[in-house]
Amino acid sequence: MKKLFLHMPKCAGSSVLSMLEAAVPQLLDRDYQSYFRIPRPERNQVLLEDLLHPRSVAGGRIVYGHFFPVKYIGQGTSLDFRLVTILRDPIARLQSHYKFWNAGDFSDHYLWRKMKLERWTFEDFAFSEEMRNFYAQHFSQVSLGAFAFIGLYENLDYSVDRCFEVLGISRPAISSVPKVNVTPPRTSIDLSPDAMKKLKAHHSDDYLIYEFARRRFHVQSQPVPPRP
Repeated sequence: MKKLFLHMPKCAGSSVLSMLEAAVPQLLDRDYQSYFRIPRPERNQVLLEDLLHPRSVAGGRIVYGHFFPVKYIGQGTSLDFRLVTILRDPIARLQSHYKFWNAGDFSDHYLWRKMKLERWTFEDFAFSEEMRNFYAQHFSQVSLGAFAFIGLYENLDYSVDRCFEVLGISRPAISSVPKVNVTPPRTSIDLSPDAMKKLKAHHSDDYLIYEFARRRFHVQSQPVPPRP
């Protein structure tokens, strides 16, 4: 069975990676060849190939990174794999992503170069077609029912525990998820109620995904208390 842990950008994934490296370094395969770096429609050609010819995973190993799940799932059923990820409120994720890109050099990414050349504000970034429904883009050709668990950044300790449990990993004996690759706070991004409403409409597919995860996996949960 393929074990897949999608690291959604700016959703505590680097922190989770540090825990995986402590828990199962010998079983971890990192895949950071994100299809988000490929503009459409070229990306669709790659997705089509994956649907027809998904990549193999060595027995017992865990793939972790920014991959699109269809790369390994193809047309398979949930009997063939276990897939987990962690998300956060879509607008909060967009704000963190925008600050992160402004704080670093990602000139190998076509969209970062476009953002810098055109001097995008946060609203330019968030309302762009390229960033629209970021989660839905990553989930392309994969149903929500394919996920064994979807964690939430807002319920992080519980989410990490459940992701590890689903994949059959013993969590390292630490009291809480470490903070790794945290976006510098810099200036806050203030949005008017009207802008928030329009952004939520622009990213409505991502809010559907986020709300599905909350209701399906978190409504009955309580945050896991810190370990002594």
